[in-house]
Amino acid sequence: AAAVGVEAGLGLEGKELVPAYGLFLAILILGIIDAGWGAAAIGSFLIVSIFGGALRGWNEALLLLTLSSFFVGLPIIVGKVRPFRRAEWEGAHGRWKRLGDFVIAPLMAFWLASVLLHLIPALSKIDPPMLKQHAEAIAIVAAGAMLARVSLEHIAAVWFPNRYRQSVPPPLPDQRTALKWASAGMRVAFFLLLAWGVIGSCWQLWAAGAVYGLGELLPLIKHRLPTTDSLYRFVPRDLVKIVAIVAAAKLIALMLPGLFEDPLELMRWGLVLAVVPGTLFRLLEGFTGRGAPLESSFSRVAGVVFVGLFVFLAFLA
Repeated sequence: AAAVGVEAGLGLEGKELVPAYGLFLAILILGIIDAGWGAAAIGSFLIVSIFGGALRGWNEALLLLTLSSFFVGLPIIVGKVRPFRRAEWEGAHGRWKRLGDFVIAPLMAFWLASVLLHLIPALSKIDPPMLKQHAEAIAIVAAGAMLARVSLEHIAAVWFPNRYRQSVPPPLPDQRTALKWASAGMRVAFFLLLAWGVIGSCWQLWAAGAVYGLGELLPLIKHRLPTTDSLYRFVPRDLVKIVAIVAAAKLIALMLPGLFEDPLELMRWGLVLAVVPGTLFRLLEGFTGRGAPLESSFSRVAGVVFVGLFVFLAFLA
């Protein structure tokens, strides 16, 4: 995996700082199949790129950061929506949930890859021809690799359960509180850095940063907030939450162009509004107690409906 990253760093395409198409796909697949392989490939790519003189300005640095975020973030986000490893896959409900993993995880990977590939030029202000030319193919490969990851995990659990249990690490202690705060602070700083590169220094930047920062703060202080278990069944989670956020983004994209003629002002207000839905869900989750997921025929039908809504909003609307 490290050799792939080194080769990608040594063979950067001119001034675009993007690995060659085949190596780009190789890093993407490695990161989806195994986090350790992906870290080795991405880390060696960054080291070789930086020490090879690739950083010639601020935009080049942003491009490397956004590329790294693409490779690292895609499997992490999909894994939060649908688990790669599922302990309970037997029985009617377990098989239904596992079938959902096989459908939803590749769909999420395809959609997320498409979105992130379009954001890279906007954030870095560098438009690599390779990404534009092969964006759809890269998204298809991401979906295929995600399907392979879920399939391999399931095959190992069904056919080789004893060996699989040996390879699964035991539950680890919770992350230290200081590290949680530091991690949240780094995410907020990274958000402000990328946003500043796009919209510049303005009050909307700090307003969006404050809203995003509130969303990062709420999970850290959840233990201090009053919670109620009755909210559990009403708070969207997983795919339902994604559908709601995508719907809100579509609504914002439809409303703003009619309100602002200046493209820069449009982007500034778009950034502020884009971080609101996610923070609102974090706020609801902060006051939500524990509960059991609904397991019934109705929940399965509702799941199919929300998959259809996601496909419509993400790919057809």
